[in-house]
Amino acid sequence: MKYRASLPLLLCFWTCAQLPRATGLSCTPYDNATAIRGCVCVGITEAGTSVRLDLSGAFSYPITVADNDPTSGRSYNISLCKSIPCASTGGTTTFTSVCLKDGGSYYNCGKPGVASWLVTSFAPMSYSILYPNGDAKRQSVVKVTVDPNAKGNSIVMTGINGLEYDFSIVLGTAASGVAPGIFGLTLISISLVGFFCYIVIGMVVGYKVKGARGVEMVPQLSFWKDLPFLIKDGFMYSISPCYKRNQQYTKL
Repeated sequence: MKYRASLPLLLCFWTCAQLPRATGLSCTPYDNATAIRGCVCVGITEAGTSVRLDLSGAFSYPITVADNDPTSGRSYNISLCKSIPCASTGGTTTFTSVCLKDGGSYYNCGKPGVASWLVTSFAPMSYSILYPNGDAKRQSVVKVTVDPNAKGNSIVMTGINGLEYDFSIVLGTAASGVAPGIFGLTLISISLVGFFCYIVIGMVVGYKVKGARGVEMVPQLSFWKDLPFLIKDGFMYSISPCYKRNQQYTKL
């Protein structure tokens, strides 16, 4: 019996844990085209959130990106949606999403058909894409951030970590790569969970500390009873300028 009062708190904490968080994505090929998986992800996160991330219209592919070290002479030919030919050092042509040109040599730095996605944040929206299986275990990581204040879309090379080539994409508009309504759904979820926790914790405190029972356990009960009348008063006040009334004042 003594554990019953703790059950609502446990339920509250469990509900909070279900909010969208950094999570992997299980993506399905878009329009049954596995080659386009590298730039479009339609799937459900481990937290159960449906998303559609789309980079197909972000740039005119392929796009050439300079190395972050301007003195290196390296450059990268990038096509996130569809594989492009990349002549390797041995003379064999492979198909890749990221083709590194280093002097007279070319290296495959990742393929789109096996790309994996990871959502790192929902507000602001950000995620990363891993393109593995390049030459000699080379791979590329593209980190994407949505910034409505940015002017257009941009992509830069940010560094090399061993055989990993890192790139950063900034999308200037939310529509460039965010599932419709994801921010609104997240905000609504947080608000509902917060309200639920407020009621549950308030009822537990009322029961344990104040000895309240029944409806008296509801926190700020008088406020909730008065809320319909407060809403009515606020509504009447907001429309009052629409009515012309003769004001009568008492002379002092």
